[in-house]
Amino acid sequence: MTTAMPAKQIVPHSALPAFIQPHIATMIQMAIASKDGSYSVYSKFRVGASLLAYPTREFFLEATAAGAQPIPALPLDGSCPSEAAGQTGPQIIPGANVENASYGLTVCAERTAAVRAITGGRRYFAACVVAADDEESDVWPCGACRQFLAEFGLDTLIITIRPNGDISNVLTINELLPNAFTPANLFK
Repeated sequence: MTTAMPAKQIVPHSALPAFIQPHIATMIQMAIASKDGSYSVYSKFRVGASLLAYPTREFFLEATAAGAQPIPALPLDGSCPSEAAGQTGPQIIPGANVENASYGLTVCAERTAAVRAITGGRRYFAACVVAADDEESDVWPCGACRQFLAEFGLDTLIITIRPNGDISNVLTINELLPNAFTPANLFK
């Protein structure tokens, strides 16, 4: 499950890194809308996420050096229109939490989006926006999501937002999960 931490001040869009600024409004809208797809019948704690995903880190570096271009967003309904299906560049991918009566089988919104990205050929995550209905505190990825996302980039930005879309905090996976176990640990 996603964990809550005390809230901080509102972060202006202009304070975000340049690569995310052209995409943040779409990502926020998508994360908020994704909550509607949440299956949270037990906790009633809806969480939505949107992930800015690229095929590789190298692709991301080349794209950001060339200047940010509009990035297609996958539809919230899970369909994959023909123009998005064959698209091999970056995408904004939605996800929502899916609970299970056996709580350990619950899948968080961040991992739902990440699995969609991975199966769509994207292996580098530049940013993830996390939205919940909690007005009082930041809602961060849980430990399992942090570890899962670390596999695809310790520099992934995690952006928490309020229900109204205001950005409340921005940290990297590395800041949320210092000394993460990564593929590099397996090949020493």
